[in-house]
Amino acid sequence: IAERSSRRGLCLDLARLDYQLGYGERFFLECGERVLFVGVGHGLDALRALQSGRVSIAVGVDPYFGDHGNDEGDLDTLVKLAGRMRLAERLSVHRMTVQEYLRDNREPFTGMVVFDVLHHIFEDSRNLRSTSRWRELVDFMRLLHAGLAPGGGVLIQETEPVGLRQLATRMGWLKGTVDYSTKQSWRVWAGAASKAGFEMKKRTTYVPFALRRLRPLFCGLPGLYTVSDRSVITLRKPLRE
Repeated sequence: IAERSSRRGLCLDLARLDYQLGYGERFFLECGERVLFVGVGHGLDALRALQSGRVSIAVGVDPYFGDHGNDEGDLDTLVKLAGRMRLAERLSVHRMTVQEYLRDNREPFTGMVVFDVLHHIFEDSRNLRSTSRWRELVDFMRLLHAGLAPGGGVLIQETEPVGLRQLATRMGWLKGTVDYSTKQSWRVWAGAASKAGFEMKKRTTYVPFALRRLRPLFCGLPGLYTVSDRSVITLRKPLRE
């Protein structure tokens, strides 16, 4: 696990995992009964959410395409690790796209976690609103909406295309492998979600772990365009529609 993670730049530090999950603390309190982890991948966040009691039952879906960063090795490791942690009865993993899974699913979820997934499904250097894929994105959000119980929520974390950090990376001042030119603004995801029937509850800036003590100062839009390169969005399906 450590070898695969270090090779791909993933973090096994529990403090960092808890810090990331902490951005959805209220989400998990309200929606943690049965949670779908979209693009579950290595699944460390799902395992930690179960282990810490944030989530009661977790379902992970991922096609495990190697060119998207996760492959069969990640799937096998996740299943084995869940067994060793005695979490196998509370975690099920399905090797398929979320679209395939939700079209046949009959048991609504109370919550969905979508961490760094949307930019893989909707990779485009143009603003999606101006492309033919905009309708596809709205339909995708409608599929998530239909898979939730009334009052259920979605927690999204995505990289932003514009900001000081992104500029410094492109100029070579900061080391990094992220292609920011193919990322979308949080406004694109939120706009599609609104058209699909979601209410947007909150958008906050994901402050890097190294600057966690300064999180109150950078959690707004100023932080997004300076020290951070990602947003966290919380959506809610209305109780009545």
